[in-house]
Amino acid sequence: MGNFKSKAVSATTISKLMENRTKISTDEIISKYPEGVTIIGFDWMTGDEGKYPVCIFKENEHECFFGGVSLTQICNAWMEGYEDTEKCSADLAGEGGVKIQFTKGLTKNKRTFTKCEVV
Repeated sequence: MGNFKSKAVSATTISKLMENRTKISTDEIISKYPEGVTIIGFDWMTGDEGKYPVCIFKENEHECFFGGVSLTQICNAWMEGYEDTEKCSADLAGEGGVKIQFTKGLTKNKRTFTKCEVV
């Protein structure tokens, strides 16, 4: 028995990719990495509104972030032809990843969203 801290961490870890990494927001990515980040791995998490990617990136392998709608579309495209996310993620890393630049935008209704541009 025992080892309650380890059990608590395991119970609240959404993805293996989050282990030993600090989650940062896309706003922090925009601020810290204005030229973009190179995504080298992803996994899926399930939220109230569906599934979203958990991503790791080359510029700081001690951090991870959650993607929104645009990045979900990109990861879904990457998954075409794959049944296994781990294999797809490994192949992504094997190709050196894909550099994505995040910026803030406004919808027609003046709602803020995060734009993803492949660089």
